[in-house]
Amino acid sequence: MSGKQLAWDLLLDRYARLIYSVPRRFGLSEDDAADVFQNVCVSLWRNLGALRDTNSLARWLLTVAQNECIETIARQKRDRVRVVESGDIDDTVDRSQVEDPFTPDLLEQLEEEHKLRLALAKLPDRCQQLLKLLYFDPTHPSYVEIAARLGLGSTAVGINRARCLERLRRILADAEE
Repeated sequence: MSGKQLAWDLLLDRYARLIYSVPRRFGLSEDDAADVFQNVCVSLWRNLGALRDTNSLARWLLTVAQNECIETIARQKRDRVRVVESGDIDDTVDRSQVEDPFTPDLLEQLEEEHKLRLALAKLPDRCQQLLKLLYFDPTHPSYVEIAARLGLGSTAVGINRARCLERLRRILADAEE
């Protein structure tokens, strides 16, 4: 595999979940979400040379994905309309008719979640497991249950939690610089 291909694959791996989160929020089908993902990737590939600020790449990808979703929904609406006479449909998209689930606050939240996922992935496996159990497990296990799952003493959970959170803070701080 060439270096360029590897770099491209790593870039897609890094941002795939973020891109796919957009069509999911719009309620698109799996097939439509895959089409949106593909179109965003093509757009990224075409614009890669023009993108200068890597810090704003996530927001750029979210915006492109959102626009693709809006176009997909508008196209689906047009496809459902029966045309009696030629020219009955205006091909321009009235974006005000498509519900936009992305407020600026939500876009910021998605970016922050993405940064957190990337930072978590940089932690040692034991820290990842511990933090996921503490903060992301929908069953909200107790320290005793977490200790049993990870093979720790129950008092070690709190100590390891503090250490892992400090590592995570450092990773996040380094990413901001």
